[in-house]
Amino acid sequence: MDYPDIIKIITYAGIIQGFLLGFSIMSLRKKNKTGKEYLSILILAFSLATLGNVTVNTYLSSYRWHMFFIVPLYSLIAPLGFLYISSYTGFTRKIQLFWHLLPFVSLLVLFGLLLSGRDTVGGVSLSEKSVSIVMSIQISSYTFLSFRCIYEYRKKIIEYY
Repeated sequence: MDYPDIIKIITYAGIIQGFLLGFSIMSLRKKNKTGKEYLSILILAFSLATLGNVTVNTYLSSYRWHMFFIVPLYSLIAPLGFLYISSYTGFTRKIQLFWHLLPFVSLLVLFGLLLSGRDTVGGVSLSEKSVSIVMSIQISSYTFLSFRCIYEYRKKIIEYY
């Protein structure tokens, strides 16, 4: 057995494990139901993104499908991680859930326009580089918000200090 074959086996096992774990967490009926839903959707998003990256160069997938579905899926990971952390720490959100999902919807529309052959919309050039810049800003802002949420929660614990 070759070294890359072992990596593929481990990757496929991780994808299957992610799907099983995501669906099993979703089926639990204990307290903090919203936190479990965010966590299970986050695990499923990771599994789908990994599956898309593994299958992009095989006969199972095409580059178009990868660009249209898998790349926007990465924009769900940061908001879902923040929503999961905020549901467990009791951090109050002033922003509705729709606004957290807006980057995913906008990237779906953007890649739909790119796949249809349009290079510009309203004089603005569409490119994969601009999408990666926007996603980098999104990931860093949600990372900051998550750390702030954890810090505010930590300040409430008297025994910590």
